[in-house]
Amino acid sequence: VRLGSLSADDGARSDFGLVRLSVELTMDGAGGCARLWITPPEVAPPELGADVEIELNGGGGRVPVFAGKLDELEIAPTEWAAVATDGLASLARLDVEAAYEKAAVDVILKDLLKRAKLKAGKIARGPELPAYVLRSGPRALRHARELAALLGADLFVDEEGAVQVEAPKAGSADHSFRYGEDVLAFELRAGVAAYDGVEVWGEGAAASKGAARAHWLPTKLDGVSGKASMDAKGKVTAGQAGKTPRRVVDGALRAAAACKDVAKARMTALAARRFTGSLETFGAPDCRLGQRVAVQNLPRDHAAADLAKDAGTLRIRRVVHRLDAERGLLTRLEF
Repeated sequence: VRLGSLSADDGARSDFGLVRLSVELTMDGAGGCARLWITPPEVAPPELGADVEIELNGGGGRVPVFAGKLDELEIAPTEWAAVATDGLASLARLDVEAAYEKAAVDVILKDLLKRAKLKAGKIARGPELPAYVLRSGPRALRHARELAALLGADLFVDEEGAVQVEAPKAGSADHSFRYGEDVLAFELRAGVAAYDGVEVWGEGAAASKGAARAHWLPTKLDGVSGKASMDAKGKVTAGQAGKTPRRVVDGALRAAAACKDVAKARMTALAARRFTGSLETFGAPDCRLGQRVAVQNLPRDHAAADLAKDAGTLRIRRVVHRLDAERGLLTRLEF
């Protein structure tokens, strides 16, 4: 653990003793945080805003699990309690005004991160927008989430402090856990989606009159729209609205191609969340947001056996590491 200029290490001289800690990284809400309880060091406390970095060792060597800034510090005679937040807290505090012309969604996102002095990781590519305005009032985090929604992507900060904008992708498992060996608890749920399709409507006559006349009012609305739907198995089909579609109107979209891309991306993001649940295991600090997990050897009579078979691999949306003297290092993964 590095807390400003102070540090604690299991294999070296430490400035303080670590009593317990909890680290959370998430794709949802206002971002991740770390909570630490430490024995008071015999030096001045770090200032708020100091860098906080945490690495954990689950048996395969130390790996980073959190990087952020000190946000709260409670000082008591026998114990200090510190709370650190990741970079999304900076976006949540930032008020921004900007205007863009002929800029892709990912370019606008990178500029937002630059204004917040955050490190950009992998940012999903997006359609070009003829014009886009960021107005003050809604903070930069809200603007960033709205832009990420156009890409069907999740906005989050990774374990090294880089902001990622990542769309879900199917694939093989990055981690496998075996029931009865390293699975301490497991639950899985399947819900009925509120809608099975998306209709995206833009503005302007770019599709019929050309980009130079995108500001015209169109006489045919179909020329600037896109559709996508999802079946009961989660398969996404472009060009179909489904039986209970959700209608999205976005004036930033001026071309049919952009509307179609956004409709498919939004539907793919929803399909990736058909199954939700959690898994608790022994310390697994190498598990990352966005990675995929497989659960093996589930008994046939387990309540989640059929759902796990249908779900296949599960995408990690939240990671929580807890370390204390009573239970050791445990990791909770949420999907």
